[in-house]
Amino acid sequence: MIISPIKISEFINKYNSQNNINIPLIFNGGFATHDKLDLSFCGVFENKTTPIKLEQAQCYSGVHCPSCGTQMLTPQDYELIKEKAKNIKSAEEWVNLLRENKKFIPKKFRHIFKDIENINNYKELSVLELFKEMSEISFHHKKNTVREIKDYMKIYSQDFPQDRQIKAIDILDEIRTKQTYNLQKDKIMLFADTLGLNKEQKNVFASKILRLLFNSNGYYMLFNSSELSQIPQENLAEYVIQRIFYPSLSEIAPISKYPKHKDLPNNSILLCKNCYPMQVKNIFWQNTDLREIKDNLRAYLTDISYLMGGNKIDNAPEYINSLIYSVNIMSKQKIEFTPNEIKSIKSVERLMKRHVSFAPIEQTEVDIPCAECGSTMLTHTKRKEIEYELKKCDTPYEYANVLRNNMKYIGVHNKVLAEIFLSIVEKNPNISNEEFLKKYARQEAHYCEKSVEQAISGFLVNRSYVAEHYPKEGLNIYDIFTSRLLKYVSEGKFKNYELTPLYKECLENLDFQNYPVRPIFVLLRNLKSIAYKHMYVNEEEKSKYNDKDGVYSLLFRLFQQNVATADHLVPEIKGGEGDKYNLIGLCKSCNKLKSRKDVNNWYSENKKLADNLKKQLIVVNNMSKSGQLDGYEDWAEKIAQKVYELTYHRLDLRNQID
Repeated sequence: MIISPIKISEFINKYNSQNNINIPLIFNGGFATHDKLDLSFCGVFENKTTPIKLEQAQCYSGVHCPSCGTQMLTPQDYELIKEKAKNIKSAEEWVNLLRENKKFIPKKFRHIFKDIENINNYKELSVLELFKEMSEISFHHKKNTVREIKDYMKIYSQDFPQDRQIKAIDILDEIRTKQTYNLQKDKIMLFADTLGLNKEQKNVFASKILRLLFNSNGYYMLFNSSELSQIPQENLAEYVIQRIFYPSLSEIAPISKYPKHKDLPNNSILLCKNCYPMQVKNIFWQNTDLREIKDNLRAYLTDISYLMGGNKIDNAPEYINSLIYSVNIMSKQKIEFTPNEIKSIKSVERLMKRHVSFAPIEQTEVDIPCAECGSTMLTHTKRKEIEYELKKCDTPYEYANVLRNNMKYIGVHNKVLAEIFLSIVEKNPNISNEEFLKKYARQEAHYCEKSVEQAISGFLVNRSYVAEHYPKEGLNIYDIFTSRLLKYVSEGKFKNYELTPLYKECLENLDFQNYPVRPIFVLLRNLKSIAYKHMYVNEEEKSKYNDKDGVYSLLFRLFQQNVATADHLVPEIKGGEGDKYNLIGLCKSCNKLKSRKDVNNWYSENKKLADNLKKQLIVVNNMSKSGQLDGYEDWAEKIAQKVYELTYHRLDLRNQID
């Protein structure tokens, strides 16, 4: 998209005629380009490097299983959950314990909450009464699963010769709901053999249904195990809790089972106990949804990078490359990580080494406002929940419902873009994904174009202010920059809102260190914000973030830009420390816009900072006083004092945070 020289020319002509400014020659020298990350996955296994000690990672709960995505438990935390279950007296207490540890519940059991909510007055039931209700519900689930699988197999058999088809359907009739998983599995594989499937066909066929059957059977056995009837009533709560959370314990498994890889360093991975027995010959997953597998792998590798960066496990940097290489080869290039994705995963290790964690934005119970824009920031836990909901959507109408229910997590920077999304769907509820993306692209281009015009228009009226408040050197800088900018834009060079070429042509050799002309920085910040917005929704960028359709990509990134991040008040490059007294919470967009600015310049560019930083200080201070946040009793006070000093007493929040 190119800004129209026709639309912007009215501002240029008007301004130049009033001020008689000649446009100088553009300086073309200068700016160094940044090297892009370029990784080769070939031969990674041949690198003799420090082996990763995954038994160290097993000491920390929360690592995502790379196969199913469940967060895995340490044996110690598992025992703690079991211990709490011993004291449970009612169904409500039992359900509350589940909710407290929801993230550790395997996905195959997650719908337990929905099932419980469908039981009338479950809070008034005893544990035994609740389990009797759940026994019937879980049987109903398994019955439906078996029926759906048999229907699928019957349709599948129709493409084969009639004699084979008749024999295969006879086998279908032998599959019953109350049979064990192993018996059902044997019948299914006999069905495949009867049809005459080769090895590859059989693997594809089985992978579509065996995990579904395995999960359904596991849920059924929670409440229908023959052992359950033999357990004393006072031990029922602990017994079922044990069966729910035991699959989330981790096992160390090989990445590759090929003989040539057997003894190579870093050929290992953590898997939950639920996924561990589902391994096939040479790969560590049994799931046909490669998009989900990639997301789970990304989460797992990010966790490992986090642990390495926090010195919680020994550093083995080649482990991430080794695993990605193995996945790439064994998926036959169907699961590939781009260099940008690998860079993002590895950056977590670097970021963890820089500073301690910032507890306020890691909690999920209280809405934390961004210190700059005031938006309710999106915690990573909530982001995963929204991402899960988005993955279940297929049409713009379904996506719009998720957006509408979570609008408070769309930051002020992207609110208009989100409203464009909703308005298109409201007017066209049955619109296809392709047509939606076309309409959205047109409206987004119009919005961004108008935003650029408004930003430049607002900047041009500031010349009298600069002339009055700056020395003549500052006014000269303003005029030179203005001339370069107007020429650059009027020639249609602001293509796709790329900022680096604009900086190169408009800022070169201007003495901003001695004459920091504030209106220029405000304009550049506004243009930077517009450029980021365009990048977030640009269809060409989607492959860098995920593998789903364009509508998902667009909405995913709108939410992603409001994710809560910790930012250094005083940048590290300028001597800032990495402790909590130099950290504040910023949404991802504001973090990028702030960049390496010192506090005084940051405040000068954004007068809303005073109100929004104050809101964050008050919220965190109240959380600390109420016992929701440990170790932050004096944080707000110290941040307020630091801001007061760094803004040369211009921003004083010291007595406004109680």
